[in-house]
Amino acid sequence: MMKNKKIEALFVGFGIVCMIVGLISLAQSTTPSGGPYYLQVPTSTWFYLVDRFSNASYYMVNGTNWKVDYQSTNLTKVEQYALGNLTSGTLYLNQQQHNTSLTIPANVMVIEDYQGVLTYRTASMAQHIPACPTNVSSTFTLTSDTTEHTIVTITTTVVEQMTNFYLDMTALTQNCTLRVYITIGGSYVEMTSMTLTVASGTKGLALKDMVINTNWKLTIQSTVAEGSSRLIPYEYFVNVY
Repeated sequence: MMKNKKIEALFVGFGIVCMIVGLISLAQSTTPSGGPYYLQVPTSTWFYLVDRFSNASYYMVNGTNWKVDYQSTNLTKVEQYALGNLTSGTLYLNQQQHNTSLTIPANVMVIEDYQGVLTYRTASMAQHIPACPTNVSSTFTLTSDTTEHTIVTITTTVVEQMTNFYLDMTALTQNCTLRVYITIGGSYVEMTSMTLTVASGTKGLALKDMVINTNWKLTIQSTVAEGSSRLIPYEYFVNVY
């Protein structure tokens, strides 16, 4: 009885060994020869990618096979090479800025991903996709007089959206007038004015959702001199497109 069990165990063990050898043989027979072996490269959504090596050398990657097609220490040459080899499709600049002196061919889009801001460029337009709004805060010192003073000036040539512009005017003891200006034809033009009456208890100002593409400024003018300098803290958020 014991002998039969030993024979039975021996057959089972032999069977397991044969199965393992068979699986190894099957794997070898279905594995392509020649090596080395690589995973299939996925196709990218862009035709070319421009990026930078750590040694300040720039390179261009082909999006169809992920090979480095061009390399130089001159970023402009790398981008120029990429644009020169594109008749349609997308060039992606990873943390690099587009050289605006270069011509973008028709049917080609350049996506500039730089410092958290995406800019889509074609031969006829450039559209910024902003990151999170930037917070700006400071304090303006109002001198004791009745002269019109500029609290803040924003100089821009692109589209900017200012949201939630707040002024803390609790330090004021006299009425004042606030004015908003923008530049039209190179000169500042008053858009609106607001009177703050201290007796009414109004001690702050909130301006909401202003979209500009030209210079903008906010001024203040005391009706009666304050008697001494007053501090006016302010804060706003801005998106650049």
